[in-house]
Amino acid sequence: MFRFVALLALCLLAGCGGQLPWESAAAKDPAAEDDATCQSRGYHPGTPDYEKCRKRLDDQHEQEEAQQRADLAGRLQGKPPSWWNPSPNAPR
Repeated sequence: MFRFVALLALCLLAGCGGQLPWESAAAKDPAAEDDATCQSRGYHPGTPDYEKCRKRLDDQHEQEEAQQRADLAGRLQGKPPSWWNPSPNAPR
């Protein structure tokens, strides 16, 4: 019986292996998402304003990634992530 349940669980999990829940189509192509963002703001490809918009978004992505790496390094050292701000009344 245990083998049957384990085999059934493995089969069900194998069907979920295509895409993780937190992955989206947009996450697979951030350049296309940034392009759409800049164009939705009225900037046209090839113009200096469009290039500035893309540069700002690239810089923003780099800062977010650096913060995520710093948070991970901190957690590996036993520190809470940067966004964690427990209430002053919480036990320490």
